[in-house]
Formats: sequence, structure tokens, C-alpha cells
Amino acid sequence: MAPIDPHSYTDSTHPLTTHISLSFYFDFASSTILSSAVLSLAAPYSGAFTLDSRYLSISDVLDPATLTPLPFSLQPTSADAILGQSLTVTLSNQSQLLVIFKTAPSSSALQWLSPPQTFNKSFPFVYTQCQAIHARSVFPCQDTPAARINLLRN
Repeated sequence: MAPIDPHSYTDSTHPLTTHISLSFYFDFASSTILSSAVLSLAAPYSGAFTLDSRYLSISDVLDPATLTPLPFSLQPTSADAILGQSLTVTLSNQSQLLVIFKTAPSSSALQWLSPPQTFNKSFPFVYTQCQAIHARSVFPCQDTPAARINLLRN
């Protein structure tokens, strides 16, 4: 592994992510987000591909073209307090992957407000603060300044 950044599991020998398409379902009752992310890479890649994650429950990683499951692992088993876990996916000449996951109420990038905490006191609200390395607690990504990613939300 050739790390780009001491605060990221991103490997400099891997292609960088160029686009992420996110779909969110906000569950205000549980302070979680059920989500999917399609990550597009700068070039097709074969081998172990590493992303940053923290407090994410990963249920599936798929090839978005065929919906074939892709092997993945989260390491270390007990998440590092700062780095979280590396999500390592085995790719076979692929330039896209689909990750299905759920955030945790303890996500460091999500702040959940109940209706009484909002201006109109009627609706709940959530906002994000992804600096400096908190994006990995909202979606799996190469969470380093070396990766400049276009984001599409559905």
C-alpha cells in the first residue's frame, strides 16, 4: 500500500474516484440514512480497491452493470477512532462499483435536529459537516484532498 495521506486508507496506486452518485433515504426517527453510492473511477481497475469508511454498515457491494456481488471486507475489525475502517473491494477490470450502506446515529458528519430545535419548530432537520475527514461517515469514499470528486445526489 502506498498511502497518499496519513489520515486516509486511500492507496496512491489505485485510480481516483471521479464521480459519486448518491441516493439517500433519511430516517429521522433513528437518525440514520439508508443509502446507495455508485462510484466511478478514472480508469478500469483489477485488484483490491480501498475506500475510507467510518460508522457505516455496508450491506452489499455490487457491479452496477450486472448487479453481481463483489467481494469486500472492512478492516480493522474494530474501527480506528480517527481513520474508521478501510472498505476493500475486489474489482476485476471495473470502473464502477455500487455500495449499499447505512449510516450510524454516531456519524461524525451528520447533525440531527428535532422539530423544537428548528426555526419553525415543525419539521426535523439534518445537516452535514464533512471537513476535514468526516465524509467517510456519510458515504464510502477516498476521503483525502488528493481526490476531487463530482457529486450527484438523488
